[in-house]
Formats: sequence, structure tokens, C-alpha cells
Amino acid sequence: MMLHTTSHQMYYFWEDVLRKYRAPIVWFIGNEFRGMPSKMDFARDVGISMLVTQTLSQQVIDVYHNHLGCKVIGLPVCGFDNSVYRPGPPISEREIDIGYRGAIGPPWLGHWDREVIAEVFLRAIESNDRYVSDISLDLTDRLPWRKWRNFLQSSKTQLCVSSGGEIFELTDSTRLKMESYILSNPKFSREEILTLLPPEEERIRLRVLGSRMMEAAATRTPQIMYRDDFDGPMRPDIDYIALNKSHDNIDDVMDRLRDYKFLEYIAKNCEETLSDFASYSVLLDIFDKALDDIV
Repeated sequence: MMLHTTSHQMYYFWEDVLRKYRAPIVWFIGNEFRGMPSKMDFARDVGISMLVTQTLSQQVIDVYHNHLGCKVIGLPVCGFDNSVYRPGPPISEREIDIGYRGAIGPPWLGHWDREVIAEVFLRAIESNDRYVSDISLDLTDRLPWRKWRNFLQSSKTQLCVSSGGEIFELTDSTRLKMESYILSNPKFSREEILTLLPPEEERIRLRVLGSRMMEAAATRTPQIMYRDDFDGPMRPDIDYIALNKSHDNIDDVMDRLRDYKFLEYIAKNCEETLSDFASYSVLLDIFDKALDDIV
């Protein structure tokens, strides 16, 4: 088995070694939004037997399979584990109404969900002092894992967006076009960047369940997320509090911050859903069955 960094570390050494290796080769690919041509060259050159992508999108899986001709499966970027991220206190006893730690994403992801969801809730809270928030996109405010766990356990809700971008390509053509445009237009607007995306009907999206979703679920912290924004088992207003992309239901979302019975309902459902879907025993069983097809 190889992790995704194998293709970048001593490429020619690994290529030579793995070509001689007779056992099936499984590669866990990552960062599926850049460097894709070289990654595909590497996968073909070493003759991988199975590719494990971080997305559950059948469209993406089909693209990989058609391009490489090997078996392809999708597994979440991480598993659900409540031995480290343990449940926090009852929602009503937590100090922070809305918590969030994020980072500004690169423009070639084709969306600004991380930034926009923070901006929207900061504006909503400015005009209402009923709520206590701790929302930041500043990298200096990022937390080491123990403090991050404590932060989750202290939050009544957490903002969250799915990982990945609006465009999946094996050519990197859209990303390269955007980078060239940004070099020539350093004061670019979001609207300008969006015009560089392919037509919506031609796009293949790659939006995935992120590790923070698993960690929040394990601490029984309800998440506020954009409705139906990713592939996976989580159901709007059952496993997470659904925010419309138009933000026209933000007042309803804010009102629910004091409905502790509803928040506990969301937290319990999400924990059960992701535990059943992505506990390590479940993921290993899926992986083992996939291995049977290539050995």
C-alpha cells in the first residue's frame, strides 16, 4: 500500500522499485485538485492494482477507472473514532454558541464556502448579542488537536463545509488557467474567478466528508452546513443543521441555537450515522472486500 505522498517523494526511486514488485499495489491518492497529470503518470508507470480516492462520487470513481483501467474505490478521508474525540457535556452546558476554525481556500477550488459561511454568521451575530461565537479564518488561531477537541466539546454548534472543490479534472487545465489569470490580475474578484470555470453542466464536482465532520460527530457537536453539498450519508436537518446556499433561512438556523432538544437530536443522529458509516472496522471491511478482487 502507498500513501499519496509516494508520488512526490523520490518519484524515480519508487517507480523503479514498484515496477519490480509483484504483489498488487494499492495507492491512496490525496489532494485530488492539483498535480493530477503527474499523479496519473505515476499510477500508470508503477502499475497500481487499485486506487483509493477520498471521494464517494461515482462520477469521479468512473473517471479514474476509465483512465487507469484499475479497480477504484472511495473511502472517507478519515474514520470515525470516539476513543480520542470523546463526547462533550450536554449542549445546554457548553459556553460557545457557534464555533469555527477555517482557512481561506485557493481560488481554483471554485468556491468560497469556508469564507462565506464565516462571514454570514459573523454578520448575523453582530446584530444580536444573545449569542457567543468563536469564529476565525486566521491561521494563527488554528488549534493543536487537544485544544481542537476541547473547542468542539465547548461548542453548542460548529460551522462546517465539505472539503474539495467545484471542479475535478485529470488535466489541471482549469487550475492552471486560474493561476495564470491571477498572476495577471492580482486584484481579481470572486465573480471573475467563477467565469473561468467550465459550464456547470460539464463540471464534475469533488466535495468530500472532511475529518472535522467526523470529529464534531464524535464529540456530539451539531454542525451547521450547506444543504446537500457533498456525497455521503448525512441528511439535512437530521444529521446536520441545513443552511441554504442563498442564506435565506439563516434566521431559522439562528433560532435553533436555543432549541437544545433539537441540537441534541442532531448530535445523536450524526454520531450514529457516521459511526455506522465510517468506523474503522467498517472501513477496513470495505477495504478487505475490495482487496479480494485484486489478489
